[in-house]
Amino acid sequence: MATANFSTAGTLSLADLQQVVQDKEQDIGPITTISFLDANTMLTFQFGSSPDAMHLISLRLYADHPAQQSGMTLVCAGTCLVGGAQQKVAAYRRTP
Repeated sequence: MATANFSTAGTLSLADLQQVVQDKEQDIGPITTISFLDANTMLTFQFGSSPDAMHLISLRLYADHPAQQSGMTLVCAGTCLVGGAQQKVAAYRRTP
């Protein structure tokens, strides 16, 4: 499947980054990866069906491994920039 890469400033807060991901998912399709390059957070989306309002991405910070979240499915996880610092971020979607 075709994908689209998107970069955003690494200075965004986690809440702002989550909003960017949710907006891009509505425009492009589901997120597949999250990472960073230089001073930017890099996001990859798969072209396709956008999630409905009940299944928007929720971003959470984690330390060693992304924790299981009740009622949520882990979509992707990686190190990116949040508030200008490297952080491990997991993207979860509500289980249908």
